[in-house]
Amino acid sequence: MTACTAATTMGMLNFTARRGSGGPDFRWTPYRVQNNTASPTDYRDMTSILYYERTWDTLAPTSAGSDAHGWRNALNYYGWGVDARKDPARRVYDDRPFATFDVRC
Repeated sequence: MTACTAATTMGMLNFTARRGSGGPDFRWTPYRVQNNTASPTDYRDMTSILYYERTWDTLAPTSAGSDAHGWRNALNYYGWGVDARKDPARRVYDDRPFATFDVRC
């Protein structure tokens, strides 16, 4: 119930990996484990992604899920590495605020 952004992160990265459209710096390989207790050093499971999102989002620590910032940061980090999360010029995914729903992209 609180891991929808982590599940979506895995899905988006899996689709990108399967299609081969992530570019030369893309590092994710397809994965589908929810909670990898068999290999605790493999941090690509949904539980680890949610923990990473929570570390880098802007919600209160008492909140249950993650927000757009955590989702964006996880997509960039797991897909393209820490530089894509830290450096806005290297970001592949970004989140943008809009004042109304009437914005045309």
